[in-house]
This record gives sequence, C-alpha cells and structure tokens, in this order.
Amino acid sequence: DKMEHEKFKVTEINSQYVKYFTTKDREVNALDLLNEAYKDNLELKILNIYNGLVVNTHSSIKKITQDSIYITFESLQGVMLNLEKKTVIQSDSFSQDILADVKQISHSKKIAILENFQFLNTNANSRQYARVTTPMKIPISINTEGQIVNGIILDISIKSIAIKVKKTPKIPMVPLKKASLVFNLVDKSAEDGYTQLQLSSKVIMVTLVDTTDHYKVICDLAQNSQDLDIVLKYVYSRQKDLIIELKKMAKLNS
Repeated sequence: DKMEHEKFKVTEINSQYVKYFTTKDREVNALDLLNEAYKDNLELKILNIYNGLVVNTHSSIKKITQDSIYITFESLQGVMLNLEKKTVIQSDSFSQDILADVKQISHSKKIAILENFQFLNTNANSRQYARVTTPMKIPISINTEGQIVNGIILDISIKSIAIKVKKTPKIPMVPLKKASLVFNLVDKSAEDGYTQLQLSSKVIMVTLVDTTDHYKVICDLAQNSQDLDIVLKYVYSRQKDLIIELKKMAKLNS
C-alpha cells in the first residue's frame, strides 16, 4: 500500500524481493513432482486399461534414482504393467496425470521400475462409466436423419459407445447430432443367443484414430431405452470375463 504514495522510497530494509521466472523455469518436471511425492510419502494410484476394463490400484514410491522410480503394485496391476509396458500415475495432489514407461518389473517382489515421465493433457480415463471392448468385431449402423454409415464397435458402456468408421462425405459426423444405433449384442437369454438393439443416441465427439482415414465416433446413449438392460448385462458379463483372464495371468506370474 505504501508504494501508492509518491514519497515512498524503496530500500533494502522495507522492500520484498520477487524472483521472476522464465517460461521454462515455471514448467514443473514430472520426475521432480514424483520426487516431492516420495519425500512427502504420498499415496499414489496407477492406472491401466485392459480391453476397456480399468485397473486402478494403490501404489507407493519405494526409491528414486536420477531418471527412474521404483513403485509397488498389486497382482492384477502387475499383469497390466507387463502387458502394456506403460502405466499412468495419479494422485489427488497432481494437477495432471503422469504417463510412464515400464523399464523393469519383478512379480515376486511386486516392484516395477518406471522411466520416461510425461504429463497427460487429459485424464487417462476421462469417459464416464466402465466400458469394455468386445472379443470379436461387432458391426454397427449409425442412422442420422435417414443417412446411414456403417462401422465397428470399439468399446461399449451403459452410457456410451465408441465406434470406428471410415471417413465418408455421406454423413457429416457433427457433435450433438442425434443418431440411431443398430447392432447385435450377445444375449444369453435370447433364443438365438443375441439380440438386435436399436438405441437412440447423440454424437458427442469425433476424432481421428489412425492414418487410414478412420475416425472414432463417440455416441452418448439415451437413458430411457429398455434395451439398456441388455447392454448393462453384457458389460457386466464382459467385465467378469476380463477379470478372470487377468487373475489367471496373475496366478501364472506368482
């Protein structure tokens, strides 16, 4: 407040020192952040996604070297670390998730060495609700105002479906556009072992997924359809199958 007065004179006695940082100085290094987490003994979580199934368990840092960290893991997570050779480190104290490579893993000691850390711009599991991939390709038709484009289901949840489609001028994939989705889904209670579903939805995102002119289209499902019960049963059953697969692999590594 004194600086607003004209007669105020700045001296070493009555002034505060402020350090000005360059843009590079202000950048937080991911490894430095993990080093602080280690010093503060923060509890972390590590996240991997197996065929759409999120495996997200508690972890802690046991050791830090110049360019790597040693972390603990649980059995199912260890299977994922070994399969993907990558993981995502999370903490309530971090403003961003951290992606890391798995350098080495010991199933017997339940210790993994991670390196090559980088911040993720988005949450690693940003879409709501548990989702699963399908064990086989499931064709799906997207109908918007009488125009139809065909694709393949990438993953499915009770809230949304991600679909891979080939880029085509036939149908503009515009976010917020209403769409009817038609596809067959495994249904053990049905006479033929599957049921044809027709679900109302809304296109919420369209992103390029590879260099072959294919796009990922994410559709939010309308929540007033009775067919959602069939989707729920399928997702739940698929999750159980995936967990059994992971447990079998974890047992082999124990």
